[in-house]
Amino acid sequence: MNRKAPLPDRFASFPYDGKILAYFAGVFEAVFVVMQPFCKIEKEHQWILNRNIDVSKQAFIRYAKAISWQEIMQKLNIGEYQDLETGIQSRENRLYEHLQRMDIKHQLLTLENECDIFAPETNEIAPYFENDIFNVIKKLGYDWVWVGDEFATERKLHFIDDLILSEQDIGVGTIFTPDYQLLIGSIYGVSSVFICSSKQMIEKIRQFYDFEGFYCTPQTEVVWNIN
Repeated sequence: MNRKAPLPDRFASFPYDGKILAYFAGVFEAVFVVMQPFCKIEKEHQWILNRNIDVSKQAFIRYAKAISWQEIMQKLNIGEYQDLETGIQSRENRLYEHLQRMDIKHQLLTLENECDIFAPETNEIAPYFENDIFNVIKKLGYDWVWVGDEFATERKLHFIDDLILSEQDIGVGTIFTPDYQLLIGSIYGVSSVFICSSKQMIEKIRQFYDFEGFYCTPQTEVVWNIN
């Protein structure tokens, strides 16, 4: 029996490897890479980082204060987004040893211990950032979105207001509109969120919310460097 799965729907999934724009050719015109903000969490509230307990999304929204990448880069004297991203992946031990930036990893550990500032985790939309995305989608005129897994094998239709009020974050996964004109989600191994749509719609989104980031070029790619 043939157990080979069909190719994933590109309007609902992201590439594992290779050029990002090439993967979405004929489906989405543009892809904008959003640098998810860091967050400051006072020591008395750092229990929300405990993975051994069930912490609600609303607790993250209440206690985590977003901090831009630009502010972190200035604080750590880092000049390029990619260097900081590599540091985040090194912090989580996700890269082969020869690719790690141990200097930035140690800077991030110091930032956590001395300033209570934490980097966004890789693989997922940060729970303290998620509602910003849902609110932007609402401003575009949508009331419903599909939420799917990262492999586009399962999906469920949700009323956006229910997702905003939910105690549960979506974690690893994708968000896409019923008309397949907008896809937002994370790619395994990186801390960024990717917005895929027409250039016009992405620019409209950026008018509503000044997301920090950059547009993919034909050379922008996902590289499988996980250890």
